[in-house]
Amino acid sequence: MLSPLVGRLIVGRLEDLGGILESEVITTSWGVNDISLFCIGTDSALYWQHWDGSAWSGWISLGGIFTSVPAAVSWGPGRIDVCGVGTDGGMYHKYYDGAWSGNWEALGGIFISAPTVVSVSACPTSIFLEDERN
Repeated sequence: MLSPLVGRLIVGRLEDLGGILESEVITTSWGVNDISLFCIGTDSALYWQHWDGSAWSGWISLGGIFTSVPAAVSWGPGRIDVCGVGTDGGMYHKYYDGAWSGNWEALGGIFISAPTVVSVSACPTSIFLEDERN
């Protein structure tokens, strides 16, 4: 039930964060004592786990069906943007701003690589990936 590489190294010991994952874990943070982890689960949905400075939330499903490793970025306190490639090759986006946005926002396209995201200021977020045309 546990991927042997999912954990947090704390001064010589590994803390078990649980879960069975189908992708590597990606991370972002919006400030001091904050860590957000994202990955794809065995059901191909996107999962989020959050450290608030004192405890882990446990893995929370954000839904969707993804074929790529997700990408996430924070451009300010309490704000995260996350995206990934769906089964139709399209890019999908969701954001956290105190609570997760509703449905996944379809951004379109047909992509053949996992996204990479960056934010250079308080909004907008730039997404980089390879499309079917290369």
